[in-house]
Parts: sequence; C-alpha cells; structure tokens
Amino acid sequence: SGLFHEYLVKATAMHSTQVIKPAFGKNTAFMMWNAMTLTVEFITWKIPIVKSLRSKLPAPVLTACVLFSALPVAHWFIHPYIKIRFFHDFEPALPM
Repeated sequence: SGLFHEYLVKATAMHSTQVIKPAFGKNTAFMMWNAMTLTVEFITWKIPIVKSLRSKLPAPVLTACVLFSALPVAHWFIHPYIKIRFFHDFEPALPM
C-alpha cells in the first residue's frame, strides 16, 4: 500500500504545471508503522491481561486506542500530498 501511494505522489507531481520535488518514502514509512502496530497487537492479544482489557473496554475505546497509535505518525502519510499541493483547491475549506 505504501508503494502504491508513493506511485500516486510521483504520478501527481509529474503532471503538475509547477516544478515540485515530492517527498518520497513517507507513505511507505507510515504503512510500515501500521504493520508494526498490527504485528504487536497480533503477538500480544493472547496475553491474559491484554485479553482481559479487550473484553472489558467498550469498542469505541478500543477503536480510539488504534487511532491514537497512528496519530503520532499520520503526518508521514499526508506530508507528501501537501508538498505537491494535492489539496491546494481544498485549502480554503481547511481552517488549519
């Protein structure tokens, strides 16, 4: 998936009318981070304390935990698209 998104960044930057140097590798790094997170979850899900937590916590809390594991590195995924101004037409709608 990371390599596919790297290809999308490259393809989009090639067809730009501006001279843009895309940032490569960040999408792949983000996907590798998520793969590591899933691997750790897969390895630890049978440990009794983890099993107990999973059964006691409501589903929205578990979902939030998964999202919080990706949030610290989410900019790795978005940065290449911002750098090639992929969201340029949408910027007025984003109050950031």
